[in-house]
Amino acid sequence: MNELENFSKEKGPCLLVLDTRESDVSELLYSKIGFFRVGVIPNFALSSNGNYDGTAIYYKQLV
Repeated sequence: MNELENFSKEKGPCLLVLDTRESDVSELLYSKIGFFRVGVIPNFALSSNGNYDGTAIYYKQLV
């Protein structure tokens, strides 16, 4: 992720956007490295147990 951010910064200001399954452990990582949670799209992805899970949307502004 650091490499991606460094590359992006070289190109000028940009906005990184990502999504992950709601309540996934990766949400902690994204918050720790400076991403902000914007919201959740409910029932976005079919999980392995047959239920639909929401997807959490994150962004990080690079200057």
